[in-house]
Amino acid sequence: MKKISSLVLSLFAVSLLSVSCAKKPVVINDGFVLVTGGTYKMGSNDIRVPWGYYDHPEHEASVSDFYISPVLVTQKDFEEVMGYNNSFYQGNDKGKIVEEGEEQTLRPVEKITWYEAIVFCNKMSAKMNLEKVYYMKTSDSEQSYDETTWGNPPEKSSESWNKIGWNKDANGYRLLTEAEWEYAARGGAETQFNSAGFNYDDEDVNDFCWNDKNSKLKTHQIKLKKPNTLGLYDMIGNVWEFCWDWFDEDYYTSTAASELDACGPLTADFRVVRGCAWDDYDVSLSYVSRGSSSPHLSSRRVGMRLARSVPVGKKAKNKKNKTAKKN
Repeated sequence: MKKISSLVLSLFAVSLLSVSCAKKPVVINDGFVLVTGGTYKMGSNDIRVPWGYYDHPEHEASVSDFYISPVLVTQKDFEEVMGYNNSFYQGNDKGKIVEEGEEQTLRPVEKITWYEAIVFCNKMSAKMNLEKVYYMKTSDSEQSYDETTWGNPPEKSSESWNKIGWNKDANGYRLLTEAEWEYAARGGAETQFNSAGFNYDDEDVNDFCWNDKNSKLKTHQIKLKKPNTLGLYDMIGNVWEFCWDWFDEDYYTSTAASELDACGPLTADFRVVRGCAWDDYDVSLSYVSRGSSSPHLSSRRVGMRLARSVPVGKKAKNKKNKTAKKN
């Protein structure tokens, strides 16, 4: 029997991968949550956002159905797929050591670049016998999905790596778009709260996210806080999450932002990160707070979460589907 990745075993507590014969569709039961697409009001016109973060004006956004991991990628998952773990929060040094009662390997991976996150997605897809999503252009007419031919993720900004493409018809693992991320954080089609169904002024904020008041200024094991209405953990706090999109402070004032499955400007200098981290304070703990990161730089405050596309023309079926209900 083919060995199943711990990304299925340890993160999602679902240990079944069923791959059918040729000419039949691939059936995946990896614990991902099916998010039914829809149109929603993204952003806010009156949210308070701290200096250094960005909000975006309220506008209409539309997303198709997609699958999202209920949890962040852990250090264990990343090391098993990539063969290394450069996370800052490991070891016995003061300020890094895992909190008593928590498991070190189940802390979120961080200190990864956006380039590394893209490679992880492709390697994870291959491991699970899914189609790779990302490709690098090797010429004007050719492209390679084989990440081993791309070279090591560069330590400086790279034109070829910045032009990595996304095959939206592939069924493998990928990063969320910014619009998908906020839609899921709000609770999907039927609820329009923030990530945990609370307002950031509420006293129960600490029940839902790791922040500067309860984290002891370090990361924590996944799934220890309450999930949002879709069953998603750590959407706010613990670590920021890389998105696919290039970051443009003014993108959401453009008409392109209201198109179905908008995924940001064609190019820029930074990639979007969402969700806030272990050191963020109450006023920033919001689904509309935006951050950015150079694709070649890493931070102990930034990690990742996986998503998958729903095959075009096929109705998604997944017993893990949790349609959001109003609180």
